[in-house]
Amino acid sequence: MKSFYHLPEDLKKDIEAYKSEIESFLKGEIHPTQFRGKRVPRGIYEQRTNDTFMMRIRIPAGGITPVQMEKASELSKKYGNGVLHITTRQDVQLHWVKLKDTPEVMFELLKVGLTTKGGGGNTVRNITACYEAGICKSECFNVSPFAIALTEHLIKDPKSYTLPRKFKIAFSGCGDDCSNATVNDVGFIAAERSFNGTNEYGFRVYVAGGMGAKSKVAEKLEDFIPLNDVGNTAEAIKRVFDKHGNRKNKHKARLRFLFDKIGHDEFVKLYKNELKELKKEGGVKLEVREISKPSEASAPSADAADSAAEDETYKSWLLQNTFAQKQNNFYYVRVFLELGDISAEQMKNLACVAGNFREGTIRSTHDQNLAFRWIHKSELKLLYDKLKETGLNKPGANTIENITCCAGASTCRLGICLSRGLAGALSKELRNNGEKVQSINNLNIKISGCPNACGQDPIGQIG
Repeated sequence: MKSFYHLPEDLKKDIEAYKSEIESFLKGEIHPTQFRGKRVPRGIYEQRTNDTFMMRIRIPAGGITPVQMEKASELSKKYGNGVLHITTRQDVQLHWVKLKDTPEVMFELLKVGLTTKGGGGNTVRNITACYEAGICKSECFNVSPFAIALTEHLIKDPKSYTLPRKFKIAFSGCGDDCSNATVNDVGFIAAERSFNGTNEYGFRVYVAGGMGAKSKVAEKLEDFIPLNDVGNTAEAIKRVFDKHGNRKNKHKARLRFLFDKIGHDEFVKLYKNELKELKKEGGVKLEVREISKPSEASAPSADAADSAAEDETYKSWLLQNTFAQKQNNFYYVRVFLELGDISAEQMKNLACVAGNFREGTIRSTHDQNLAFRWIHKSELKLLYDKLKETGLNKPGANTIENITCCAGASTCRLGICLSRGLAGALSKELRNNGEKVQSINNLNIKISGCPNACGQDPIGQIG
């Protein structure tokens, strides 16, 4: 599999147009403010250091293939600082890229089925889903195919890039809401109901949630929609936002401000009207397809060295980084990345490792880590040894030491505080407390460098 999602056919022309816009900008023919409006919706942000840029690559549902990992690694080394960053929306970021090089990076990403378009600005942002989708013991059903199909619909619509403000969508497989659907502009949570004597799968729909200024938990919009209504529902909400959102004051432009201004009943009325019109037009028919389903046939026994019993790090890693799937004898493994960073060389090596295991892909997580899935219990030591070779065998993925953190003032122009510095200092202090810290599971720290809450501090147990 080359990519989890299909890109629009006209994307190459869009990159060519962007390249021409850069040339005009550098000649002084386009005002910086006007050019920013062309650059940011394509996922390209200027860093604090002048003429250095961050490029945010969309990774719907967090799914990335070894070929894509190798390409991201190559581009980071060639055009960036050799370090890739995993975001809380499951994206992958390149940093310290020169403006003149950004079109070439985009052309190269296109070759492996990736894009930065919609990675920033007033656009439909990367659509997230539980990285455990398809393997979780608690899930109602696998939601990742819906996140990917909806991405493919919205990414090709020009109106997805001219909204009043950013528009975030998430899918969760159960009420645990691991994908934070209830703090997104639109959230879909898998559900099941009895209908005409049979059980039917669908989604509960939440709307107008979000973090940042005046953080808000989403309101329930639909108690249940059938699976084939996902596209219609998302498109109808987007149209309400497009037509009625605040385009004059960006600080009051998010969907939650519109919802609070007009109230629940009026919002529902507008939504129902858009839904009715949309269905008259023929509606949105998503191409929902199975993404990947590895065989559950028994894996050949991998050699597990006897010395493993003496390896205390391996014991901690098994306890803190490996988790049983709903499929018997299979586990998913979280690769703990401090501050969400992974070197280009480590990403390249990880791509080689992923290709040798059953699923052959990796998922990015909402806490800025990476996850291998479908690892047979007999392969855990083998995977650990491979990760150890790359320096990515650190335990602690399920402890308080796993701190979520935005870039902050180290690179972000909106950053007020050095959030990464605080995270690093806390990590050091926690490590110094050793076993006491390692025993604190499922308690998290989330840090943001400004009120925009990119580090998700409003939903941290400690924020």
